[in-house]
Amino acid sequence: MHSMPSLTLGGVSALLCAAFALVAPAHATSYAGLDERPATGGELRFADPDGHPDDAGNRTLGFPLRLTRVHADIVGAVAEVEVEQIFENPYEVPIEAVYVFPVSVDAAVNAYSIEIGERVIVGEIRQRAEAREIYERARDSGRTAGLLEEDQRNVFVQHIANIAPRETITVRFRYVERLKYAHATGYSFVYPLTMTPRYLGPGETATSRQPPFVEPTVSGARVAIEVEIDGGMPLRKVESFTHRIDFTRGETSARVVIDRSDSVPNKDFVLRYHPAGEQTLSTVLSHKDEALGGYYALMVQPKLTFREGDITPREVIILIDRSGSMGIDPLGRSKAVAEMILDSLTPRDRINVLTFASETRRFLPGPQWATGAVVEQARDFVRGLSASGGTELDDGLRAALAHPPEDGLVRMVYIFTDGGVGDDDAAIDLVRDPDGHNRLFPVGVGAAPNRHLIDRLAEEGHGFPTYLDLWEPAEEVGDRLVRATQWPYLTDLTVEFLDVDVEDAGPFRVPDVYAGRPLVVTGRYDRGGTGRAVIRGYRAGERVGLVVPVELPEERENRPVAYVWLKDEINRLQARPDADSSEVVERITTLGLNFSVVTPYTSFVAVDDGRVVDGNSVRVEQPQETPAGTSGNPSGSGGSGSGSSSGGGGGWSWGFGGGSSSDSGDDDDYATGDFGLFGGLWLLLLAAARRRG
Repeated sequence: MHSMPSLTLGGVSALLCAAFALVAPAHATSYAGLDERPATGGELRFADPDGHPDDAGNRTLGFPLRLTRVHADIVGAVAEVEVEQIFENPYEVPIEAVYVFPVSVDAAVNAYSIEIGERVIVGEIRQRAEAREIYERARDSGRTAGLLEEDQRNVFVQHIANIAPRETITVRFRYVERLKYAHATGYSFVYPLTMTPRYLGPGETATSRQPPFVEPTVSGARVAIEVEIDGGMPLRKVESFTHRIDFTRGETSARVVIDRSDSVPNKDFVLRYHPAGEQTLSTVLSHKDEALGGYYALMVQPKLTFREGDITPREVIILIDRSGSMGIDPLGRSKAVAEMILDSLTPRDRINVLTFASETRRFLPGPQWATGAVVEQARDFVRGLSASGGTELDDGLRAALAHPPEDGLVRMVYIFTDGGVGDDDAAIDLVRDPDGHNRLFPVGVGAAPNRHLIDRLAEEGHGFPTYLDLWEPAEEVGDRLVRATQWPYLTDLTVEFLDVDVEDAGPFRVPDVYAGRPLVVTGRYDRGGTGRAVIRGYRAGERVGLVVPVELPEERENRPVAYVWLKDEINRLQARPDADSSEVVERITTLGLNFSVVTPYTSFVAVDDGRVVDGNSVRVEQPQETPAGTSGNPSGSGGSGSGSSSGGGGGWSWGFGGGSSSDSGDDDDYATGDFGLFGGLWLLLLAAARRRG
């Protein structure tokens, strides 16, 4: 093994002084980097003359993740996704690569392996603490090992220990997820590729680990995505507003690949496909075998006609994130959709507009009747908004939900945000509404919104999420949102199974159904049989009902249905008020072990016992790409367009350091500060040593 060339004490001191001088400006000026190139938004830009050239020919520092390959097989409404992450050690010393990355909110990760040359080491699912202990023993003994942990419902952490100098390691994992459907957009397959940087207010601690962020030309990582669709019926349209795609299409199938010119992972990949003609009104998918048991997924899309007179009067609250991370384009698109909501109001409705950043502002002290004059003044208020400050979402939610709506009105709260907050759970707790006063419609804005937070706000707020990226026309998104929320919806729904042996026959409560959005109910069964599912609810105060035939077989091979149920069950358990109780923790742990699935309490671990890598390993944290369209200075320096709180003390967890380290709550070395300044210095030392050598 090649050793790193030695440096004299004076040489080290000079290099450290130079490093401090280079790192510090990211928090004070617009320049940072080894060659003092300008950097936007406070990111650090490291240049290594001996590093890997990017597509433009620039040589950049050798971060370990080189390529992510994604292959998705979609059958009907379920996707099975295989992901390859290819890590490469560009240095002359072994490294430990750490990569924090987003996944789909509904992903059930059920397979894991690492590949070193011709050797394939299959991962095993273990309780989280045990998996961590196995990994750390292997790491400390010089063995190559992999550890995959869930940090939050849509954030995972990949650890790869002892990647030998100049070696390449491939990590593979697989997951299953149910796709979301809306009448106007069809089915949506989303593969998250980066994360919105999280804002931490004074004294706040992030509930998930915060990775460093860099510009796309710095990390050098690229992505390749391939999707195979078997729609089961003719496909009318296949499209992506986020990426350039190439595809071939049959009558009922399609193959989609991302264009190589659009391979920088700085925005979520979103693919939509529209089956032709009317959708099946109801269907029951099932799986049953001796190992896992029986599972079903009941999907119903009520065929309803609407009259404008059926619309229930509303109290509409529009809550807009105007923090620095919303920049010009995300905020501008939010304002455009907000104006469309204002245009949908009638004098029977009440309206107020609130904004949040480092402080919460109100258009009016409280909701007022939506007369023409009030709506016009609200429109002027929205048009005058600009972005600056930190993302104090909690304060905005408290103000919006402070008082119940007036009798006879249903309150609809539209929340526009990229979700860049450090503590998702605090915001989710605020919107829990046992009395059913509120309907929340969060709109995730930008190239990589916090989908976990957006989806959970909708789930707890009895509404549904909408995503407003930077490429699809805002008018189209706004039109869909207004139509889906303006028309009548089914509320207070119950489902009861008759003449069929399912685990929970009911009647049990299920979420509201909105126009153009199906109802999906998953569950377990022990014995096959034939029966009915009876769905009852209210539309504009009128009792309605629907009967769906149900046939559950004694044996059927469709394992994705079991994993769809599993993810729904874990989500239900995590949403309980006693989610931290020993009973719930034990239940989720047991599910993870029985199904070999990653959960908050179970992890995959893989150890290569076939060799020992010589030398002390250097820890390198793979950064995330700065989301496309993100603006502002997340370093905490304040000022117009800044992502920091003007109140001081807060800041973005962005870049290679700063005051926003996070702790996952485990007894480990999760703080980003350990890669912060000193991790950055290690990389500077390595780069300098290579040049001197």
